[in-house]
Amino acid sequence: MLTFRSQKSLLPDLSLYHIIFSNNKITAGDVLGEIVTLTKACRVDISGNQLGPTGMQSFIGALGKKCRIEELDIGSNGIGDTGLGYIVNGLSGLPQTSGFHISHNNITSASGDVLSTFISSHPTLKALDISDNNVRHEEDT
Repeated sequence: MLTFRSQKSLLPDLSLYHIIFSNNKITAGDVLGEIVTLTKACRVDISGNQLGPTGMQSFIGALGKKCRIEELDIGSNGIGDTGLGYIVNGLSGLPQTSGFHISHNNITSASGDVLSTFISSHPTLKALDISDNNVRHEEDT
């Protein structure tokens, strides 16, 4: 079992462009947030863990002010509409986000306005993956 202990002194000048922590069954979002902040990663893949809405909230809360995420993959974490709200709110200060992957997260049409706001506030967005959620277009009647 791999265990992480946040120690800023161990990584004083580390700067990684891409960090992947997918499919590790991690539930502690704060640990992931601290690692992303410490490594100064721009591309972050934390897909396939078990964060849920609470873990997503702690992930966003742990990201430092110097966070510079450009691309984020949080697919298959079961975050639902609540977790999506946390992450979109947390990314609002990062207009440079160019990729956002939220597939397989039990997101519903109730998050349509949240997604619309996110898209319009991120002019650099080039990739958006919302596949395999329960988002559908409702016809006007």
